[in-house]
Amino acid sequence: MKFRQLVVVLLSAGLIFAAGCGAPDDLVSSENSSAADVPSSEPLSAVQSAVSKPESSQPIDSGASAAPASVEWVAYIDDEHNLRVKKQDGTDDRLLVKDVAEAPCVAGEWVYYMPDLDAIDKVKLDGSQKTKVCGTDAFVVYNANANESHEINGSTSVTAAYQDGSILYTCVQLHEAGDKANPPSCYKLDLERNTITPVRSSGESAAENAK
Repeated sequence: MKFRQLVVVLLSAGLIFAAGCGAPDDLVSSENSSAADVPSSEPLSAVQSAVSKPESSQPIDSGASAAPASVEWVAYIDDEHNLRVKKQDGTDDRLLVKDVAEAPCVAGEWVYYMPDLDAIDKVKLDGSQKTKVCGTDAFVVYNANANESHEINGSTSVTAAYQDGSILYTCVQLHEAGDKANPPSCYKLDLERNTITPVRSSGESAAENAK
């Protein structure tokens, strides 16, 4: 009987020992908690990295907010003979100079135009710094019907186009219906020197080319 009681006591002690052994559970719990800390810290670092990325990309944003490339402008003369400019999409239409003749042309930040038949002027896109560039004495056209060359007049069409740092002027003497068409005379305005040189023969040479 005592032997049985001793066995029962030993078995009970073993069960108590087994039930009270929390070390493996604690170890697993500790490992789980540390493993949980690692994943939780990784998303945090990822969030911090995502938040810091816009700050590191700010130089790119600031570069994008820098002065944009030059906007393309169109210069024209309205029905009241006023020089105007507008953006290519038709917005920001503005008046620059009143009562001008012809040949408006945008070149960079300047607008070149003829205030009258004797001169070429320029003005900034904002209407400031109106400046005289040069005279138009070099412009000569040929009248095929009169068989003569002469300076431009009220019946002369003068158009201008910006090309590679210069402005190309094309001058044509207008003619009535049924008359011979007049050949064009072309001239180049050097924007650095403000000088005009012929590009295509005019006057008597133009008459020879027209034959």
